[in-house]
Amino acid sequence: MTDTPCLVPDRASRYTFASPTGQKLIRKILCELLPFDPHDYQLEGVCKALNGIDVFAITATGSGKTGYFYMYILVVLYLVNNPDQCPWVSFPKDPVMLMICPTNGIEEQTVTKVEKFRLKALTLNANTLHDGFKRKENLWAITKMGHSMLMLSLEQLTQKGFQNLLDDLQFWRRIVAMGVDEAHLLLTWGLGFREAFKAIGFMPFNSVCKFLGLWDGEFHLIRRSNFRPGMQLLIRDLGCGIGGRKFPSLLWVLDSQRKTIIYCTTISLAFHITSYLWHAAKWKTGLDNCIRMYNSLNWPSYNSVTFSLLMDDARPNITIATAALEVGVDPPDVQDVIRVGVPGTIEELFQDLGRAGRDEERVDDAREILYVTGMDIEKAAEMLKELGSSERGTEDEVPSSQKPKKSEISLSMARYLLAPCLPAEQNRHFGNPSEDLVCTCQTCEKKRRATSTGPCNCSSCCPETLAPPSVQHCSRMGSCKDPLSDTLRAALQAQLLEFRVTIWEEASELNNGFTPITAFLSDNKIKLILDNFSQITSQSTLTALVTPNKQLLPHIARLWRLVEEFHPLVAAKNLAAEVLCAESTPWAGEVVAFNTPVILHGGFDNGSLSQASAAGSVAV
Repeated sequence: MTDTPCLVPDRASRYTFASPTGQKLIRKILCELLPFDPHDYQLEGVCKALNGIDVFAITATGSGKTGYFYMYILVVLYLVNNPDQCPWVSFPKDPVMLMICPTNGIEEQTVTKVEKFRLKALTLNANTLHDGFKRKENLWAITKMGHSMLMLSLEQLTQKGFQNLLDDLQFWRRIVAMGVDEAHLLLTWGLGFREAFKAIGFMPFNSVCKFLGLWDGEFHLIRRSNFRPGMQLLIRDLGCGIGGRKFPSLLWVLDSQRKTIIYCTTISLAFHITSYLWHAAKWKTGLDNCIRMYNSLNWPSYNSVTFSLLMDDARPNITIATAALEVGVDPPDVQDVIRVGVPGTIEELFQDLGRAGRDEERVDDAREILYVTGMDIEKAAEMLKELGSSERGTEDEVPSSQKPKKSEISLSMARYLLAPCLPAEQNRHFGNPSEDLVCTCQTCEKKRRATSTGPCNCSSCCPETLAPPSVQHCSRMGSCKDPLSDTLRAALQAQLLEFRVTIWEEASELNNGFTPITAFLSDNKIKLILDNFSQITSQSTLTALVTPNKQLLPHIARLWRLVEEFHPLVAAKNLAAEVLCAESTPWAGEVVAFNTPVILHGGFDNGSLSQASAAGSVAV
């Protein structure tokens, strides 16, 4: 298609938005439209984008990168509705900005944020399209007019609906910009498990080539440090293996009275830590609101409640999460972010840790804590010894024969673990500017900003003196290390399969006539119960593990009673299991071989504090 996607002012235009006069005008417009004064670097990017120049922005988490998107389209709409402000500049009468988001959560959160500024936005992903189909609405047709921001999931870029939308000449002429949120994931997720990122490179914009297509000298770079002086960086010894079932070094979290996120590499690890903390908690009332899991296998309604508690509830709570809560999440008052286990790269680590202390007025003592094992430290030391120097280049500069295997920690993480000063290693690795330009906006002048003039308080510069954690033992369930015996596992498996048949037969034929039996209790959930049996200490932990859908939820108490009956058998380690399979119990049945292969997807933790953006095509 040869038509230009937007009518932006020519670079040789008589008016330049990036000039001091132009920036003064745009700041005045934004201050009328927003309840705050935009940062200088936000204003800089918006003005460059209005001049038709691509913008590549790299700033710290919590610095307002989403503002590049909505501020740009707010100004465009203002100029369309007030042509006398810049009569020589032309934009479409019904402008629209396309925004590419890596996760559905980011789309929904961004829509909620921009709608506060009276922008009409629409989310297009598999879930919203399906919901629209059930309402007999064609969202692709609805998007052709009226919406100023469209949030698109990556997978939709190659769908027929999106291609048809771009082929519509009227819609094509409405497009004024394309934004890419969390663009650093192009080369981490895009080259790994999320190949849909590559589809951005085939967007029909001339400025997008090889992902974002930002050629040297043809885009404007905004580069700010991702170091946050008010953040304390700590590395602690986990004191146990990642594959264990007890984590005594984390017990302090229960008594800390601090809002905390604990990030785990896999869903399995997250469940084990959640179960351990649930069982170890001295209080039992309200645990379902105080300790919660957030991951991609949870029922969306459960994740939604967890997210609301994290974002809106000022009371201390603990969220155990995977990468599903890693990107584009802006909780204002999280005090501690904990990472259990060494991530693949230092970028992944700081993506997690960047959730702490987002609102400096509400949190002035944020901490970022990485728990590692003794083996991790040994591997890091051995790796740097083999390379000869901890200061040697980047991963790309290391010969392939010396690069660590995928199962090992990366060079960047090895350096960080053994760094004599953690903030100094962060600055060295990310190439942070020694100083950022001081922002002169009223927002920054009113806020108390943390400075790095004092001595460093990281765990490398100021080693901590921690009391050894007390080990708490499980009650009435026996040792957590004791799994189900083969006989008991087969017996419980048979009971669960029979239970599934029972609740399926009891279901209303009117509402569930075409619902498959596995929807009531899937093979995956049966395997989760069997594999994690010793950690299921209550109906609440069972609910957290299986995250019941609407078919299973009414029967969760019966399912708990069934599981609970097996605990005394495991503790006693007697031979009753041989009899149990043959005896009649509420849901007894014949032992059936359970050989269905099950894949449990863990969290994918990738990211960095950097966020790229291209404007004009505008992207952050």
